[in-house]
This record gives sequence, C-alpha cells and structure tokens, in this order.
Amino acid sequence: MKRYYCSTYVKKRDVSDEVNKRIADDLALFAAIKFENFSILNHASDKNSKVIIAGTPHVYLKDKYKVSDYFVTAVEGNVRMVRNSQKELLEMYIDDINADIKSLAKKEKDLNARLGSLKKMKASLILYTKNGGKKRSDIKNFKSSAISFKPDGTVSVGIGKHMTVYKNIWLFEHVYLDKKIRQIQRALDHVKKKRRRKEHKLLKFREQIETGRYSIYFGSRELMHKDIPKPQKDKMIKKKRQGSMTLSGRSDANNGNFMVSYDTKSHELSYRGSAASGRQDKDFHRKNFLPVGKVEFGYGQALIDRLIDEHQTPVSWTITDCGNAWRFDVCVTIKDDRKNDFYGNGCIAMDINWDRIAVTELDGEGSLLNKKVIPFKMEDLSSEQTGHQISNALEAVFAICCEKKKPLVAEDIGRTKRKQDLYSKTAKKNRRISMFASKKIRTLTESKSFKYSVDVTFINPAYTSQTGKVKYMRRFGMSIHEAAAYVIGRRGLGIIDRLPLIYRQQLKREHASLPRLTQWARAYKFTKAVQAAAMYQVDELPF
Repeated sequence: MKRYYCSTYVKKRDVSDEVNKRIADDLALFAAIKFENFSILNHASDKNSKVIIAGTPHVYLKDKYKVSDYFVTAVEGNVRMVRNSQKELLEMYIDDINADIKSLAKKEKDLNARLGSLKKMKASLILYTKNGGKKRSDIKNFKSSAISFKPDGTVSVGIGKHMTVYKNIWLFEHVYLDKKIRQIQRALDHVKKKRRRKEHKLLKFREQIETGRYSIYFGSRELMHKDIPKPQKDKMIKKKRQGSMTLSGRSDANNGNFMVSYDTKSHELSYRGSAASGRQDKDFHRKNFLPVGKVEFGYGQALIDRLIDEHQTPVSWTITDCGNAWRFDVCVTIKDDRKNDFYGNGCIAMDINWDRIAVTELDGEGSLLNKKVIPFKMEDLSSEQTGHQISNALEAVFAICCEKKKPLVAEDIGRTKRKQDLYSKTAKKNRRISMFASKKIRTLTESKSFKYSVDVTFINPAYTSQTGKVKYMRRFGMSIHEAAAYVIGRRGLGIIDRLPLIYRQQLKREHASLPRLTQWARAYKFTKAVQAAAMYQVDELPF
C-alpha cells in the first residue's frame, strides 16, 4: 500500500540562492514538459491526426529541453497518472449520469401519468358542465388522488389537517385543477430538459474515453472562471501550474530516487532535479547534488528512514512551493503482513447511513454480542468538515475492532444504487442521498484498515435492511440500522439468512427452490410493505 507523508517546511531564506533558483526553474520546466507531453498523447490518440514529432515522445522531450532521462520519466509518469485519473473520473461520472437518467425517466413517466389523469378529469368536468351537471358519473376520478366529490356538490382535496374544501365544482376546476395541471406541466418540462442535458453530457464523456482525447485544464478551473483582470488571472494560473512537481523513484537507486538524495542519519536532503545525467564517478554526488538543508517528518520519520536504508523501495518526492518556503513530501510503498484477518472468533460489522454508523459485535457462530450507534453530522458542513466527522466515527469503529481483536465487515457502498429513485422522493430524502459521501467513507475505511492492521471485508448489502427488519428488530429490540449491521456481519461470516415462512408462502412455486438471496429479491415487495415501526406493535411475530 502506498503511504504519503508530509515534511516540515523549509524556509527559502535558510536555503542558498542557487538551490532556490534550480528548484524554481525545475518547477517551471516540469509544468512545460507536462503540458506538451499531454498534448502529444492527446494528439496521438486521434486516428486521423498526422505525426507531429519524430521518434518517441521521451526522446523528443529530452532533446528539446536538455534534461535527464529521470526527469522526463517523472513527467511522463505524472501525465499517465493524470490521464488515468481522468478516465476513472469520467467512468464514475458516466455511472452517476446513467443512474440520473434512469431516475429522471421514472420521474417523467410518473408525471406523465399524473398529468394525463388530471387532463382526463378536466375533460370530464367540461362534459359534466355541458350536460347540465346532472350525471355525476361523467366525472372521472383516479386512485390516490386525494380528491373527493361530495354529494352536496362540494369537492375536498387533501387528507387530514391539509384538506381544502371547494364549495362547488367550478371553483375546484378553475382554482385548483387548472393550476395543478400547469404546475405538473412545468415540472415535466423541467425533467425533460434536465434529461436532455444529462444525455448530451453522457455522449461527451463517452467520446473522450473512446478517443482518448481528454479535456483537462491545468491550473484550476476555479481560476479559469474567476472574474478578475486578465493579467492577474494569468499570473495566478501560472503560479498554480508551477506550484508542485512529483519526482518518481527507482528501486535501483541508492536512496530510492536519482534526483533527490536523503541522508537518514542527519536528515539532510540534497537535490539534483533536471540536471542531465553524467558519469557516476566518485565526485558524482558532490558535482550534481546541491544541499537543501534539514528536512524532517512529523509523522512516519522512523519508517521512512528504515525504507530508504533498505535500498529496495522506490521513493517518490513531491516538491511544493508554499510561497516563502518549500515542502518535500515523500510517497513510499509499504508491505504490511500483520493484519487481523481471522474470522473464526467472530467479527465487528457496521451499517453506514447518512448521519450514523450502526455497529454490532458477533461471535464465531453469528450470534449477537453487542450493539452500538455512532452518530455524526453532515448537514451545514464543508467537504473537509464532513470528512473529519466521518473519520472520527470510523476511528471509534476501529477502536472497537482493536479492543475486541476482531476484523471488520462493512457494506460495499459502491454496489448500492442510492441515486436510483433520487427524483421520486421528497426534497429532504433527496438532499440526504446527495450528501452521502460513499466514496470518501470507502477510502477512509481502507486507509484506517491499514493504519490499525485490521482486515476489512466488503460484502454485497442487498436486502440487509429488509432481512434485519423482519427477523431481528423485535427479537433483539434494536433499530433497523443495528439489525442491518447484524445481517451484514452474518453475511460476512458466510451466513445468509433464510426467508421467513410467511413470506416464502407468498412466492410463486417455481421460486421456492431459488437461492436464499434471490428469494429475498422476489419477496422484496412483501417485506418493503412492512413498516419498521409496526414490528414493535404486533403481539406475536408472524414467523
């Protein structure tokens, strides 16, 4: 696993002018080569384009800018990373857009059905009025409309406290019905327009992946769209582009890198950068490397020293210009074989929700030992604050794992289709679905798994909430989230719960021999109809 460690700041006033100038020049050179290499690869991806360089891009860039092979290799690795990241990002966007289009199509279908029913009611009211208001059978109503035509001629709309009564049909038609038809028509037009925009964006993203010509702006899109004077904007974009560079490491290098040298005893760092390669004689280090000064790491110093002394691990250095100081961050690959991955004594399971994490402890047989809910806040917070809240909650989960000495079982959040019904729910539920930071939770869980040497198993969470609701909520007196966490833990131990008899009897005969998880899928409409609150109110369990 790759680990990234940040160094302390090295003030520019404590570094010689020669070193400051070389690093600044290399940052500008790195940005220029990076941009040109990206353009070459984008141009080469087009089948109809002509060859713009002779030979390979590596040799072309090395000869043009008079730099070392190691420096060009570092730039090419950075460009590959940017292109691969953009491809993965586009694939993630495509999945989200497909889910959005599916939800919008469902919403459009519902609005069309609702609009058609209201228009039929409008036409029936016109017919009723033309016939002198004698045949009440001319009025067409539809199910779940919450509209009731009373015998005394009044019309009620709504249920309970939100009911509105109109004195006659004429008032109902012109005050409520016409307004509702216009409202739904506007909503339908909005959904259609949004769906067209999503489809256009989907075609654009797919074209980039198929052709390999990625659209990337170097220097922050925020600055590109910022409304400031052009000279000031160009200066800020240039500074942003030349703000950092990553020098990739080599396992055959003495210190893991041919461009940066680090003394693990004195913690002194020396820099060579883009200087062209020469013959490595006894004076090679003295002639090519320039001393930067003392660079230390507040976290992971002993680990970095050990890996560099082993001379077997490539060490990548990221140099960042922080204004009046430099920062030299390091990235190393660590192999950790000390993981608690024994599930014979049970496990710790968690169910992740938008504002809480439900945690349960299981023994080796899949029986419940303990349960707990860890709340966290996500509303009215920035992205960094949200990540901090999630991180603190996960720290508490892994503290339980370390205390009980058991591995963790979690749901594979990427498999859940949370945006499938995004546009069919209330505004409150839509906001909660959009706020759910599934990618961040997955990344933090994997990172803390490595940090605490605790194995994490991600399982398919399909129908875990329904299983916990109908089987374990009342039995153990727990919430639906804790019940779902318990089912996740049992599934992580290889136990798939059986569908209760009362629901198996409602399945078709040919579905009785299906696998257990498939039976839960077939019985979903029956289990979904059971409200969670109702499980505490029945006198006896139906199974």
